Amino acid sequence: CLSGEARRSLPGVVRARPARLADPAMGGVNRLGAAILATIGLLVVVTNAWAWHRYFRVRDTRRRLIDGTCRIKDTDSVAGWKQGWRMPFGPAWTDVRCKLHLEVHHNGAVVPTKDDATWTTMVYRQGAVFNIVDDSCSKMVPAQAAQGSFDCSFIEESDGKVTKAYVGHAQDLPHLPKLLLMKAAGLSFMTLGPFVICVASCVRNKFAAQAREAEDKYA
Repeated sequence: CLSGEARRSLPGVVRARPARLADPAMGGVNRLGAAILATIGLLVVVTNAWAWHRYFRVRDTRRRLIDGTCRIKDTDSVAGWKQGWRMPFGPAWTDVRCKLHLEVHHNGAVVPTKDDATWTTMVYRQGAVFNIVDDSCSKMVPAQAAQGSFDCSFIEESDGKVTKAYVGHAQDLPHLPKLLLMKAAGLSFMTLGPFVICVASCVRNKFAAQAREAEDKYA
């Protein structure tokens, strides 16, 4: 039996490195991590898709608006949902949606409405603190009806009938599409950017681990 010094002196003798044994638990951890990462990725994609869809939908709606004049026939109305908005370092407002009996005029002619009552968005200008009492259909509709004819904008479908209206001309409405664009872009920057970096780091670590395994196998 040769001593260690003798074995080191013999030519052609190759000392094999001990092979690394795979840890079965590591495979489960990797699969769990991949599942968590995929779930987070799906939530990020869905949230961003919803934010951009909302922006494009509102932008396209605003582009379709036609300026005209309107008159509220009576003060009977059905309250819809309302939503408050605030521009960064800018104005705040509440979009108050009311279903009411509306008479629409454009270029001196009456434009028929599709239904007996039309969903109409009324803008309540807010201050530093939101007023959630006065921004309601029960208070805004009678006040608007008392003005008689007023500037409005509306959406006319292919059949020539009005399906939706806004109090105020299109250019006078708060710039909601701009706000939604900033929200969607900010969300994408804060979520998609870090997620892409995380995925790239995981892929790089995986290839680095495979390279080390190959080196240990053929060394």
